[in-house]
Amino acid sequence: MAFTIGIFSMGFTSFAWGFLLESKGLRFVRIALNLLISVGCFLLSITDSDTSIRIIPAIIILGLVGVPLRIANMQIADFFPLKRSTIITLFSGAFSASPVIFVLIKYGYDNWSLSYFWATFTLFLTSITLLPLNTFCLPRLSVRTREKTLLKRYDEYCAKIEALDMEMNKGKPHFINNKMLKTITDQMNEQESNKLLLQQPDNNANSTTKTPIIVNFSQFQREKEAIRKPNLLKRIFKPVKTADTENELPLRVSLVSISFLMHQLWFSWINTYMVLYSGSMALWLDRVTDDNREKSQFTQTFGLVQVSALIIAPIAGDVIDRIVRRAQHIQDANGRRLMQAQSGFGPVLFTTLTLLGAVICRFFDTSIAVYLSIAFITILRALFIAVASAYLRVRYPANHFNRLNGIMCTIGAFFSLLQFPLFYFESKSHLGAFQVNSVCAILTVLCLLNPLSLRIGSIQKRLIDREQCYGKYLMESKSNTINNNNNNNNHNNNVIN
Repeated sequence: MAFTIGIFSMGFTSFAWGFLLESKGLRFVRIALNLLISVGCFLLSITDSDTSIRIIPAIIILGLVGVPLRIANMQIADFFPLKRSTIITLFSGAFSASPVIFVLIKYGYDNWSLSYFWATFTLFLTSITLLPLNTFCLPRLSVRTREKTLLKRYDEYCAKIEALDMEMNKGKPHFINNKMLKTITDQMNEQESNKLLLQQPDNNANSTTKTPIIVNFSQFQREKEAIRKPNLLKRIFKPVKTADTENELPLRVSLVSISFLMHQLWFSWINTYMVLYSGSMALWLDRVTDDNREKSQFTQTFGLVQVSALIIAPIAGDVIDRIVRRAQHIQDANGRRLMQAQSGFGPVLFTTLTLLGAVICRFFDTSIAVYLSIAFITILRALFIAVASAYLRVRYPANHFNRLNGIMCTIGAFFSLLQFPLFYFESKSHLGAFQVNSVCAILTVLCLLNPLSLRIGSIQKRLIDREQCYGKYLMESKSNTINNNNNNNNHNNNVIN
């Protein structure tokens, strides 16, 4: 029961965290998740046989953190625009490789007399040490917003350099920090104190003379001081606006699209099967062997090989990035969007075939089938979340990514509850395993429709055109509503006057 509740919790609130990333910013979300991790680990550390009920709230809290933490980590990919999908899949690979931590702790518990309390309390202490990193090293809003701020600062720097009639050093970095900006501002103030006269051409086009002017840099500096950022706590918790809502394409366009629906169903079933695979692993091993030592060896092998996800996952992201970079050179906008949409075909198809391989292995109660399934599931865990998220980032507008990812994971969490009746039926019936595996095989074959539809260009082109028309319709409707409201307000004001 605790396992099922924890699995459901992992995706249940993901949609809320996706919206929080857009409204509160990256720093707030990471700090909140960090605190939840610490609380969950602490509850685990004080759980024993007499207080075993504590494992329920501990698992719920840690489950609430899992998927949102992965979504938050993916924001770092915006630091690398040309390798965005690769970075997303790298973090997803680390997420998939995390079971190795459990294997190491279990090894210490079994062989080094490491107590349960210190095994879990160490996780609590480790999570606490990450608070300074999340508080001081991450951008408050998002990487995209931080990037815009840095570019604006660079523009200010260039404008000041040009105003002083200085030759800009080509070796200067693109992003100018506050210290460098203050240095050049101080130089300007010094120049101003000496009543520096700058020359500007006369307004008369036929005149070659120049009129002396004085640039009031101190006033500019005072304006900057007047809008200085608030203190640390206010900067962390103050709600922020990260997008221009007037020009933002409505989320509804992406959310109700047929392509997202197919991707959602594909994601939900693979997520459900991976949960079912882990939850019913003991039932399968009981049919394969009676040797507890061999069963333990299967479990340890499963945990250790997950480390390979750190290498496997970024490969899929690199494939997507290469296709997207090629698409940037296409002049036709529709052709470029089509190529970006189809960039997920190879990774999505390979991921689905890997799932099919794992499903087929479950039909055979042999040790070889178990090891083969572990290999397939390891690849699947490494690619599944990575490919699903990277595809969203490429296929839909960037400002929809956090919310779509959260919604996708939340719907997947509800869908994953299907694993419980499947597990129950398999555990109570001798023929249940074959029947459950048959249902899984049929659903997996249906999942192949998602990558195959990506391959057919005519289908994707029609879907893209439909989304664009719907988006244009919504934007025009919104604009007309705003204009009508403004006209009504003007009419009311005239009547009052």
